[in-house]
Amino acid sequence: MAGYGRTDSEWEELVHAGRGFLVERAKLGKLTSYTELNVTLARRTGCRPFECPAAGRRRQAAADNRAHLRTMAEGERYAAPRQGGFSPRRP
Repeated sequence: MAGYGRTDSEWEELVHAGRGFLVERAKLGKLTSYTELNVTLARRTGCRPFECPAAGRRRQAAADNRAHLRTMAEGERYAAPRQGGFSPRRP
């Protein structure tokens, strides 16, 4: 099972720790995330965390979405809906 720059013994340790963590979460009835699992595995095993290049893209997309929503919210302050579109609000 060696791969991704990890030895067989590292994988065994990661699988054991990962299964234990997921069982703990299930017994508590709580959800987890890949990020939480990754951090927990690194902490419990001493192995380096997994690198997820997609995580950076997700963070950037979330920031872009927040900026877009902020722009939309600010626009609502200055425009009122009317049939067929928006018109400027009067103070």
